[in-house]
Amino acid sequence: MSKKDSKIQTQKLKPTESIEAREKQDEQITLSQVGASVVGKAETKIAEIAEPTSTSSGYGFVQRADMTKNEKVRFFNRQVLRDRRNARRQKFKDNFSTVFKVFKVAKKHSYLLWLTIVFDLVGIFMELCIPAVLGKAIDCIVGKGNVNFSMLLTYVSILSGLIVLSALEKWLEAVFTNLYCIRASKSFRTLLFNKFNHVPLSVIDNNQHGDLLDRMVNDIEDATAGFLDSIQSVFSGIVTIIGTIVFMLLLNVKMGAIIIAVTPLSLLFTIFIAKKSRVLYTKMAKEQGRISGHMEEYFSGQRIVKAFGHEPEAIKKYNEINQEFYVVSEKANFLSKLIGPITRFVNGLVYGLVGLFGSIFALRGMMTVGLISSFLTYANSYGKPFSEIADEISEIQEAFASARRVFEVLEKKDEPSDENLKNLEVADGSLVIENAYFSYVPKQKLIQNL
Repeated sequence: MSKKDSKIQTQKLKPTESIEAREKQDEQITLSQVGASVVGKAETKIAEIAEPTSTSSGYGFVQRADMTKNEKVRFFNRQVLRDRRNARRQKFKDNFSTVFKVFKVAKKHSYLLWLTIVFDLVGIFMELCIPAVLGKAIDCIVGKGNVNFSMLLTYVSILSGLIVLSALEKWLEAVFTNLYCIRASKSFRTLLFNKFNHVPLSVIDNNQHGDLLDRMVNDIEDATAGFLDSIQSVFSGIVTIIGTIVFMLLLNVKMGAIIIAVTPLSLLFTIFIAKKSRVLYTKMAKEQGRISGHMEEYFSGQRIVKAFGHEPEAIKKYNEINQEFYVVSEKANFLSKLIGPITRFVNGLVYGLVGLFGSIFALRGMMTVGLISSFLTYANSYGKPFSEIADEISEIQEAFASARRVFEVLEKKDEPSDENLKNLEVADGSLVIENAYFSYVPKQKLIQNL
């Protein structure tokens, strides 16, 4: 071992710093680039890495003097993968925490959510029964002069009742869902408005007023009507998928297995695109707040802007912010809208496979015409939730970003209360200020020793 390696001192890195540093290093150092030149350039960075040790705040890195250069590179790459796994776990925890906090705010209206879920489950069951009953009714019509009218009338009556009850259930479900979202929005706005009255003045002054108004109006709307409604739609879609699988397997195992086998294609595309668009929607919410803050600031101070001839600079800054918002929103919407056509293509493929294999099974006497009709309907109802969930992905991504912006204000510390202070027994109206210090940011002094 060289003298340079033996003189390397023990050094620890903070977990947050190590994640950011290694992610940047991983873009430059890959396994295919491990050579003499790369090892020489990375030696100073890799020398800091060693065996992980448990600490109170996470894990640190202690230098191990007996590691060779190749071992350091391998250890470096393993540690990068570990850091990425930890980052993914942290993102999952943050998302789960956001969901929990949103439902916690709307907790007093949870009875409406439960009513929505109950009516949703009942409606899904009735919708899944309709294709099975319709298939039985078609099988009653064997041919010309060979129709079982008594059974056909029974099935038609059952089918009519299911359709009417399903329509009534959908209406009640929409009523309870809208009531839940509207009342949850009211609770959010009341909570945020009260928070604005208790936060320190620095929170109001350090943020553009338009951005704070955007959190009060647009972000809360996205976090409730978008988030809660989208979650309910995703839940309904998942239950529909599970119920459709059960019904198909009960009717015909082979045909059900063919439909299920094609499903993962749309899931893989949806997951891939959702990961790419999540970051863009977070940035889009931030840019929307910036543009709202800029407009409010310059509209409210229009006289001052004109007095100082600041119109060209104001327009230039607005165009810059607007261009950034346009670029990021275009990318986010383009990616999210790709999910719908992809899932519809897969659904069309499933429908075609059902028609093809259903015809083959019918010619071999393994299926009836009514059963094929039921499976064609199930193929549509089975693929429809995937399309709906895909369409809701963009709404959920935007709602997550908006909810984080709202809770960013709600989780600020309140201004210390004056309730427990002693009341002045004698007050003549005079006020003396001595040794006063004030600053919005601790590092930037504004008023000193006043």
